[in-house]
Amino acid sequence: MTVERPPFAKDTSEQRELEEWYKALMPKEIENRIKAHLGSDWLRPVKGEKGVNAYKRAKNNLDQHFRKHGQEFGYKTAEEYKKGAYEVIKNPDEVYVEKSKGKTFYIFRKGNAVVISNDDNLAIVSYYKLHRSFEERLKGGKRDGLIKIY
Repeated sequence: MTVERPPFAKDTSEQRELEEWYKALMPKEIENRIKAHLGSDWLRPVKGEKGVNAYKRAKNNLDQHFRKHGQEFGYKTAEEYKKGAYEVIKNPDEVYVEKSKGKTFYIFRKGNAVVISNDDNLAIVSYYKLHRSFEERLKGGKRDGLIKIY
């Protein structure tokens, strides 16, 4: 596995720290970090939240994203939408790691589909279809660091 800075990523101390941290990992360790996201779940509560209300918030997040993006893919149910996200994570064309506001996210792209998973609690954050190039989408984000893993 190789770690690379995208050409548009700013040279900041946070960017260099992210690069150095991942370059220090063995290829198998990076592969295992990526594979861990196969266990990501829409219904996993935010870190530290517990109980029925945490589950309800997570379920609401899934339902909101399904209503917003499900029809783009032609899914009829939230369960189909959820399964589609796992398919992207299972066999992505590209994987990026993003640091933003103290959190780490993995961005999986397969064709024009993107899944974002929070590395801190392995919760799926979003699944959507690109309406512009993937590079444009990545360039537009405000973040502390971004690397590509391949």
